[in-house]
Amino acid sequence: MQPRAVSNAPSRRIRLLLVLASWLYVLAFHYAYVNYLIVEWAYWGFTYRPPESKEIALMALLVTLGAVFMPAALERGSSVILLLLYLTVYLPVVMVTLSLDKDGIELYGEALGALAIAFCMVCIVVRYPYRTVATPSFVAGQSFTTVIMLGWLVCFVTLAVTYWSIIGFAGLDAIYEQRARGTASDALTAYMQTYLGFVISPALITIGITGKKFWPIFWGTAGCLLMYLITAQRTLFLLPAGLLGLHFLLRRRNPIFRSTALPTFAIAAAIFLTACFWNESDLAQLVCNYLTGRTVAVPGLTFSQYHDVFTREGFTWWTHVRGIGGLVAPPKLAEDELWPRLGNIVGDRVYNKSDVNVNANLFSSDGLAAAGTLGVIVIGLLFAIYLRFLDRISAKWDSNFVILAVFPVGLALTNAPFWTTMLSFGGLFWLLVFRFWPTPLLSKLAGKPAGGPQWEYERL
Repeated sequence: MQPRAVSNAPSRRIRLLLVLASWLYVLAFHYAYVNYLIVEWAYWGFTYRPPESKEIALMALLVTLGAVFMPAALERGSSVILLLLYLTVYLPVVMVTLSLDKDGIELYGEALGALAIAFCMVCIVVRYPYRTVATPSFVAGQSFTTVIMLGWLVCFVTLAVTYWSIIGFAGLDAIYEQRARGTASDALTAYMQTYLGFVISPALITIGITGKKFWPIFWGTAGCLLMYLITAQRTLFLLPAGLLGLHFLLRRRNPIFRSTALPTFAIAAAIFLTACFWNESDLAQLVCNYLTGRTVAVPGLTFSQYHDVFTREGFTWWTHVRGIGGLVAPPKLAEDELWPRLGNIVGDRVYNKSDVNVNANLFSSDGLAAAGTLGVIVIGLLFAIYLRFLDRISAKWDSNFVILAVFPVGLALTNAPFWTTMLSFGGLFWLLVFRFWPTPLLSKLAGKPAGGPQWEYERL
């Protein structure tokens, strides 16, 4: 079958919308930074110095580069992962780093350049089209649902019994106490916690959404709720609603709903409006705290913090990764009692509190901490290979199913190292499922249209 010609006009319009949305996003964030973050979050390290002309020019260049290369449509699993990193890591890092009360370009210019190169490189790698013909699309069947449900049952019952005495809703002032009580005492329990919350339960919700079945959605939501009651992780409380909202966008016929510009506009509006009324409305203050502060601004700040700490203390050269540490001579930092918990090391050096775990995204933890600016490029290359492989092996699956399934992987990458996400948050799990799970539909209908979506990948 010959590829159908695709007009570039709609994609150009969507691309322009994404550039506009990105600029509105950074303007809204800057307003919130000045009027909310440096007022309420100064203790966290948010300082401010009005950017000079050269810093504004660098901001403009980096934001525009990101918008130009960022996927313009939610067409593959990689696009939703990149969208999450774009909104909660790339843009906030640029804005926060160049707004701190420091000489941003002199201190962080090289690192920001490496981040831009790495991010744009990843976007270029995954946007390259590799298939342009109509094919059947596979959606998880009953056997896959049964396996996932059995895994859910084992994890749910085990964790409910183990933590029964401490399960409860934690108030805003008791979140960290609840997390301490819900900390896993061994590796197996830790894996059960992360897999139930970020892999198995979202998988059930995805199966229910794409298969139009209520019960998988119900049990998956119950799994997320249980993990929230144990660990007080707000992400897990909101994850089911996020998956349903994402599904709503993916089901719309108008391509603007499937574009990455629309979520960018929506979050920009939420950041701006809540920053306007945070001291007048409890709801606005709540959204500012969780969306603007914890979800967007903190990942932006950790980039400079990891840069400062590990430039001074010495790079890890990836010896903090389990397995590599046994093959490569560890640095002097390995003598620290907090090793290899990079987040606790940063918490100790920045806040003088070793119990504060400053988790960070892959570009900070597996990039800057490992090898500085070189590390950012290296982890970007590895990330690009992962996303390319993910798109390739999931091409025979229904695109909506893939996007919803890997959404939690993208969430994890915004606040966790690459290697941890692969092993504990479903990155490797979904690779194995998409690659090796039997797809009998394809073997029966090989070469024949199955009424599924047309896999027409443009250079968006």
